[in-house]
Amino acid sequence: APVEPKTLLQEHAQRLGRTLEYVSVEETGPAHARTFTFAVRVDGRELGRASGRSKKDAQGAAALAALDALRALGGEAVAPCT
Repeated sequence: APVEPKTLLQEHAQRLGRTLEYVSVEETGPAHARTFTFAVRVDGRELGRASGRSKKDAQGAAALAALDALRALGGEAVAPCT
């Protein structure tokens, strides 16, 4: 089964002793069609931000953006989501 981006990012942060935080940035739209925006911070530094129709979707997309940012920085090896 594929590994969820949030799980992968959490494991990566734990392995490196980093703090990981999801921050709700914005909620827009009517109650029946909300859009949630979350930022993910690693050691207080924002590495990803994304929106989704649910908090879970927004957090997952933000985690994926953070994983992409970590790979682009090339600092630490991050396994790809499969």
